[in-house]
Amino acid sequence: MPAVSENTRRRIVEAAIAVDTAKRQPNHRGLNGARKRLRANVLAATDSGVSWQEIGEMLGMCRGAAYKRFRRIPMVRRTPRAEAHLEPPLNAGG
Repeated sequence: MPAVSENTRRRIVEAAIAVDTAKRQPNHRGLNGARKRLRANVLAATDSGVSWQEIGEMLGMCRGAAYKRFRRIPMVRRTPRAEAHLEPPLNAGG
């Protein structure tokens, strides 16, 4: 496994600090953007071969927690049959 570059480590740690800082702002100003940046940096790192163990160590969590928080979740394809289970038909309850 390749060693984590200092640039990658710095981007992830700075993004995590930005999330923590935004959480303390009134109305959590900038929190969504900071979370997106952190996620993008983590996924870019894993794409380049950084392990979840290393990601977890950078963020102060175990590898399982890092994986659970940042893993890629495939988009669920919504079919008409699946939709039928989500919402009642329009004429239900008459």
